[in-house]
Order: sequence, then structure tokens, then C-alpha cells
Amino acid sequence: MTPTDPSGVDTSTYPTFATSPEIAGRDYSVRNSKVSGVDVSGPGDKTNNARYENYLKDRFDKESNDTTPNDDSLNYRHKYGQGKIAKDSEETFNDYFVNNYPDKSPVSLSNLVSLNSNTDIPHSTKATHSRTNDPIAVAPSPISTLTTTASVTIATPTTIAATAPSIVTTTTPSTTTTHFIERGKCLASCKGVPDGDYQSCFSCHFYITCSNGFLWDNRPCPSNLVWDDLLQMCVHATSKLLADYKEPQRTEILDYLFKPNFAASLQILKVEIGGDAIASDATEASHMHNSWEENYQRGYEWWLMKEAKKRNPNIKLYGLPWDFPGWIGNGTQNPYQDVVRLATYITKWIQGAKVYHNLDIDYIGIWNERSYDIAYIKTLRLMLDQLGFENTRIVASDDGFQYIVEDMYKDAELTAAIDIIGVHYPGTYSPQNAIQLGKTLWSSEDYSTIDNTIGGGCWARILNQNYVNGYMTSTIAWNLIDSYLEGLSWDRDSLMTAREPWSGFYIVESPIWVTAHTTQFSSPGWSYLRHGHGVDHLEKGGSIVSLTSPDKTDLTVVIETMSHDQSVCIRPNLPGYEVEPQNISLILMGDYVDIKELQVWYTKLGGNTSSSVYFSYRGTVPVQNGLVTLSLGVNEIYTLTTLTTGKRGQYPDPPASKPFPIDYYNFFYELNDSSEAPYFSAQQGVFEIVSVSDYEKHMRQMVLEPPIVWCGVSGKINATMSVLGSDKWTDIYVKAETFMVAINGSKAVYIAARIDSSKTGCDTISATGLFFFVIPLDQRYFLAKDLAGSSVITGGQSPAIDGVHNVLELLVLNGFVFGMVNNVDLFNVSIPHDASPSGFVGVGTDSFGYADFGYFITRNASNALIRKEDKTLRFQSMVHD
Repeated sequence: MTPTDPSGVDTSTYPTFATSPEIAGRDYSVRNSKVSGVDVSGPGDKTNNARYENYLKDRFDKESNDTTPNDDSLNYRHKYGQGKIAKDSEETFNDYFVNNYPDKSPVSLSNLVSLNSNTDIPHSTKATHSRTNDPIAVAPSPISTLTTTASVTIATPTTIAATAPSIVTTTTPSTTTTHFIERGKCLASCKGVPDGDYQSCFSCHFYITCSNGFLWDNRPCPSNLVWDDLLQMCVHATSKLLADYKEPQRTEILDYLFKPNFAASLQILKVEIGGDAIASDATEASHMHNSWEENYQRGYEWWLMKEAKKRNPNIKLYGLPWDFPGWIGNGTQNPYQDVVRLATYITKWIQGAKVYHNLDIDYIGIWNERSYDIAYIKTLRLMLDQLGFENTRIVASDDGFQYIVEDMYKDAELTAAIDIIGVHYPGTYSPQNAIQLGKTLWSSEDYSTIDNTIGGGCWARILNQNYVNGYMTSTIAWNLIDSYLEGLSWDRDSLMTAREPWSGFYIVESPIWVTAHTTQFSSPGWSYLRHGHGVDHLEKGGSIVSLTSPDKTDLTVVIETMSHDQSVCIRPNLPGYEVEPQNISLILMGDYVDIKELQVWYTKLGGNTSSSVYFSYRGTVPVQNGLVTLSLGVNEIYTLTTLTTGKRGQYPDPPASKPFPIDYYNFFYELNDSSEAPYFSAQQGVFEIVSVSDYEKHMRQMVLEPPIVWCGVSGKINATMSVLGSDKWTDIYVKAETFMVAINGSKAVYIAARIDSSKTGCDTISATGLFFFVIPLDQRYFLAKDLAGSSVITGGQSPAIDGVHNVLELLVLNGFVFGMVNNVDLFNVSIPHDASPSGFVGVGTDSFGYADFGYFITRNASNALIRKEDKTLRFQSMVHD
């Protein structure tokens, strides 16, 4: 199905359009959408250039505050879904902008339009990038310049003079005229105004954002909120839904992850740029489901980044796409069909982060563990620079070393465009040709191991040895936290576990405290010392790394002695080795010769949690004549540091663990538009809350065409599925109200039970369970054992009617399955012996396309008494037949 823009404009092909700091993310539509927080741009309409040019001129010259929506506004809610079509014209806008704003010329993409994967950007269009303010200094390499200062040296028969890398960073300040703004007054211009949000002159239900002198106007407050300029935020007229975890547990979990000097104190947060497709455990929503709309309120990643920044303003943010919406590939699985289109899509996400959430994205990746395109990388670098995101650095290619390194040696411009070589699961080693490039090296995804004591040992070993062996200055764990339904893929492959918001239960696992040994005693901007001078393998197994503050006044030494069996990661294979107890001596020299004592923090990882010691403060160790002596056991971690700020944060025990409540209901009306319903986990497609009237909200499946997928097999199924509940459920009652959307709607909708948890995630293509499909247009139904509908149990005529709300009910009890639509019994059959015996409940569609769910209910099957008395008795009699 080719998606249809509700305005009638054909969007099956996506035209190239210009993007600049003045226009990206802003609303230049002569139509209006009432969807809260949506701001879109899209295909050009060249039939309306004169009116559009005047409209733009009024906006840019700030001569008119009359931004009342045009009378031809469209309500996209119930009939069309969310979104609106912008009337833009590349030629008209560029001509106007260049003529009237020569000092702020937009991105010129005319020389990029014909680019493909075999065409390079002309060298003159791309300057070589010299980066400053690295999170951690670039690892020493044969082409690095080193300045002799100081180091820590492991005592050996011959003590070698100490050297350490010194990174000098300079910043050239720009000249800015500052205007003092009185809060409480609306703004019509951002010239000379500090970055921030201000009162709109249009309405108290809107506000504007100033960013780098540019004005982003008439941004609507979320539903039921009004702007308070003294607080610089949209404030509640009623109330706001909390995240799935209630307080205080939500704050506690976030503090364990991000709060400095408390627990993990994470220094970098890498998030997925949602692409409307499955990425291991669930789908994540794109900011542009379709070419004609944008929305920067979808998903949980914005919230998570803001919570991290709230606790640690210095944390670095890194975005990486795993999947892409289908329109990017124009019907193919190739996102590089049009590199300008793809670069525009990614830069819009970066702009949305800044404009809507005041988040600066520090790093941007290419495509998770999939192919890269040289022309795209160069185009992305050029577009980022032109849009004012020179400080957003490109990481490539989030896969292996070989091909990206080889291409960088062949192409100086590509090398200049890439700031960091990021690889996944390198096994702590980097090839020599990668080191000799002189680029920063990262293990940009690693760990992925169960968060028990062995997982903690894996994490301790690679945090040190990724630098000792591979000169990698950052190691990023996948995944951050197990906050997905138990039974889904990659169970507990995380730093900690928090997957019961209904009970409030969570577990702080060993990797949290292993992380603290490094992160609480170093910061972005610190440097590793040289190999052989504080960075090395220990003689009897284990490793040592040493880090120093930029001014060389503080020193941190991290030592690990993880045995093979206590530190096996899920990948790659770890060759055997031995570790023995040992005594070591450290000699402090140079700038560190006057240190008199070091703070000591200690972890011992045993075979289980009860025999382990996590991040224990052991007082100080004296430094006598520059010498420190330690006795090391096996499976231990020591941090020796001059810093006195370390802390083992602790909250009271959380509430007890409880299973998912079998009695669940959600009518969605209290949820924010564009949010996801609590506890649902989409495995194919994206399910968002939409307003269909002033008093009614639905959960809608939003994806209209097959996306470009990371999971290869998931691209072979044209169906959607979102699951909920427990993978152990057997007998269950499920009820949902459904509605088929007229434009861009799917054909059939279903409710399901006993969805096998082993057939979710990337294996959703083979999902099994009991799937009750209803096709209102044909007034038919069928019950199948699989999502693909290839194994039908029964079927027939259905009273469901297209264009109205239909109520579906499914009861699984005592070896039978019963189905009903609009209070009409449709089937009563035995469950086949080869059907899935247990699993989640769920909803979905037979194909990509809009479909609505007005409410969703589950009940204990034997107590399904929410029905009318006669229907309850009918079900009971059917059970006993």
C-alpha cells in the first residue's frame, strides 16, 4: 500500500527540499493540525507560491503577529490520523531567503541532489574538522604528539621515566550582543536574545523558542496546559500522567543510573533514533512516520535524555538509528536511496531535540550494525555544519573495524567527516591500522551480558582492557536497563533490572557498582596515561588503567583481576587465561610525587550476590616516598584516587516483586497524545495515543508501510503486533473496542492470547498464539494459531461493521477458546494440541495501516463477570458443553 497524504498530495515519491536553521522543524503550513506538539514540513505545492512567499516574508520579517490558522484547516483526528501537509517551495523559499538574509543563507543542496553512493562531495564544499573538548583524550598512537608530564608506573626491575598525553583545547569566543528580556512579555524576534523558551504573542496556549538567534514560533503547549513565562514552561491546568514507575521508585532508579557520585554516574547516554520497526525487544516510534508530518513528542527517549541531563548536565548524548520509516527508502530496504533525504531526516531529529527539549546531541551514528554509505556520511557532515551543529560529531560505523578503516585510508574527506571510529563487541582489541589513523576509538556497543556477578565481571574486564588492549576511550553498554516485559528477548542483558512498574520492584545489579569504580572518579575531559606508565597488564593476570584530570592535579587508578570464568561476556569468544593472587607496587612520579594518600574503593565478585562485596569504601592507603603497595586477590576491583567525592548511594528496599496484574484495563483518555499506553510493548508497528474528540482518545497503529528494518526477517511480514501481560498466562479473558480508520486504514484488526514469548522481537514474523482477526469491510472473522494467519482454526461471517466501533471478546478457558463480536457469539472450539500453551495477550493489524483501539481489558478467565448476566451464563454453559 502506498500511503496517502490526507490533503490529497501524492507522497509516493519524496522531493528534495532545502533545510536551514530558519525553517527546519517550524510550521509553514497554511493548514492547521490540532494534534498537540506536532510540527511538520513536507512535499512542496508549487500551485500556491505567491501566497506562501508572502506568508514566509511575514514570518521572517517579524512584521506581523497575525498567525491565525487559515480557514481551510483540516481536522485529521478520527478520519485521517495525525499530521498535516506543509505548503513549501524550495525555489521560492531559497530565492527569498538569499535575497533578504544574505548573512544567514540556508543550506545549499543543489550540488548534492545528484549524489549517490558512488559520488563524492566536491572537496571545496567540506572543510577538515579539527575537534576539541574530547570526552576523554584520544589514545596515544604512533602519530600522536605527547608532552612529558607525569604518570603512574607499575614497579618493575627497571623504572622508566614517566610520560603522559596532554590534550590542549582552545575555544574562540564569538561576538554576541545581549539584550535583556523582561519575563512576562511576548517576543516577536530572537535577535540578540539568549537561547530559551518565551511567551508567544499569539496565545497563552503557545510559546516560542529562541535558538542561535532564530525564532521557532507558535509551539503549542500540550493538552490542558498554558504557558507561564516566569517559569519558562508549560504548566498544568489539571494533571499530568507520570511515567510507568510511580514515585519515589522512578526517581530512585534514575538516580542509580545518572546521578553523579551516587551509583553508576553514567557519562554518556546512547539512544535509538526510532524508526518504526523492531530493535531487539520493541519498536520505537519515528519522529516522521510519513514524509508529510513531524512529531517530537513520541516515544520515551526524549524523556530519558532529559532525566539524565537533569541529574548530570555534563552527560553526553549519542543518537543512532536502527531502523527507518519506509518512505526513506521509497519502497526499498535501502535508506541511502536519496542521501539528502536521509540526512535531512536525521538532522531534523537533532533539531527537534534542541528545539522541543533543549537537548544538544553530541554524537550521531550512521546505521546500527548495517551498511554505511560514504556519500551519505559526507552529506550528513555538510548538513550538520550548515545547520549550526558543528559540535555534533559523527561516529562510524557502529559495526566492525575493517571496512570503515579501509575506506578512511582511501578517502581523506571521509576521514575528515568522521570524528570517532565506533565498533561493536571488539573483544578489547583494535587493529593497528585503526590506531594509526589517529582518530578517537570507541567500543560504541559492548557487554550485552546478563546482569549477574558474571556480567559484572565481564563489564569490569572490558572497561579496563578496551583501553589497555585496544586504545578505546569509551565503552558503551547495551543495554542500559531491563525495563521490558519479562520473557522478551535479551532478558536481563543490562546494567540493572526495573521491569515491574505495577509493583515498584527493581534490582540494582553488580554492573552498576562496577561502573562506579571508573565513572565516579573521572569525567569527560580526563586523559588516560601512557601504556607502560599506568596502563598495562598485570604480571599474574588482570589490568590497570590510570586517568588524570585536565590540570593534572587529580589521579585515578582502576585495577581489575577478573578470572576467565567470572568475566565471560556474551560475545565474542573469550580465550582461556589464568589469574593468580599477587602483590604489586605503584610508583608515583612527576606531578604526582607529592601525593600523600589515596582513597580506596573495593569490589569482590563471588559466584553469587551473597558472597560478593560491591563498591565498598576502604579508607585511605598511604603513599610513602611515592610508593603504594597492594595485595590483590582474584575477581577484585580496586580504585585508588585523589578524589574524595565517591559515594555508595543507597535507597530503602523497593516494594516486593509481584506478577503482572491479570485484571488490567485502559481506556486511554488520561494519556497524552503521541504517548504509548502503559505496559504495552509493540513488536511490529507503532501504537500511539491520539485524540479523536474532545473527550475520547484511542490507541492507534500508526505505521502505513513496511519500514527499513534492522532485523532482516521482520521486513518479510506485513502485520503489526503489540503485547502485554505475562508470558506465563494460559487461561485469560480479553476484550477490546476497535475502529477501522477510513484513509490509510488496515484491512483487519485482531486481539490475541497465549502469544509465545520466544516468537517476539526479531522473530515476530513467526509469532504463534491464538489470534482472533475481524475484517469489518468483508464482515468476516477467523481464528488462527499464528500472526501470519496461515494456520486457521475456524472462521466465518462476522457482525462487525466497517466505519463504526466494534467490540471484540476472546475467552481462553479449560482447553476451549470462545469468540464474540458486538455481543454475538461466533465460535466455541477446542484449542489445538499444537497451539501455543501460554503467553502474552496482544492487539494488532493484519497489515500496515491505521487502526484504532478505544479500550483494552483483560480479566481472570474464570471470573469474567464484567459481562451481562446472561452472557456470563452463556459462557459458563459453553465451558461445560
